[in-house]
Amino acid sequence: MGMFKQPTDGYLHELELIYGQMESAGYWQQTFKRFHIKDLGMSQWALDPCLFFHSEGSELAGLVEILVDDTFSGRNKSFTHVDNMKLQKFDKKPKDKLPFKLGSVTLNDAEQFIRDEQDEHGQSLKKLKPTLFTPKNFSHLRGQLPYIAHGTRPDVVYSCAKLSQLKPTDATPKDAMELNSIVDIVQNRKLGITFPKLNTDNITIRGYADTEFASNGENTSQLAIVITLVDSEVNAALIHHAS
Repeated sequence: MGMFKQPTDGYLHELELIYGQMESAGYWQQTFKRFHIKDLGMSQWALDPCLFFHSEGSELAGLVEILVDDTFSGRNKSFTHVDNMKLQKFDKKPKDKLPFKLGSVTLNDAEQFIRDEQDEHGQSLKKLKPTLFTPKNFSHLRGQLPYIAHGTRPDVVYSCAKLSQLKPTDATPKDAMELNSIVDIVQNRKLGITFPKLNTDNITIRGYADTEFASNGENTSQLAIVITLVDSEVNAALIHHAS
């Protein structure tokens, strides 16, 4: 329940939040589709209702793909200008001013590079007491680490993948110490992902996969995926990594 003021000095009584409701995905899809088709003049691909594109003559000017609440997009300079103009009607955080913070992720300007880091979230992690931990708090801490690993800390992805194969009820004090060691790495080595400036005249998307990543005792493995943007000068920006 809550109250919020409209620009017209009128008031609406908020009955409930749409987030978490069964119909919320449908409302979001309708809003997303209406904006990209009516406001931006994009077309919806017949084979994938979550893919929108815009052409200028015979050239592709803009492309947007959505997956649940994540969006991946690309556009040329002229279409970027149109997009920015149309977005002015929304109440949104400026995306062109750094530092920019979204949740626990902070983007900083580092000498013509953009740095993506989650130091604040990393420092909030609480280590386990190896002789007093329970399966519940072991599972809780283990569940917090992949959020950082898959966000800004690929250096601990492998360790998190190995520990994810363990049932919390089978965890030993040694496993708790290994989990604590990952926390130590995150908190004591303040690292993040740095995105270099790319030559936008010629950019390709390159993907890599490791089918033998984090093999377990049954000789099966967890697939590791890395996706990068690479320019003609072989400058690369890591845009996605997961296991």
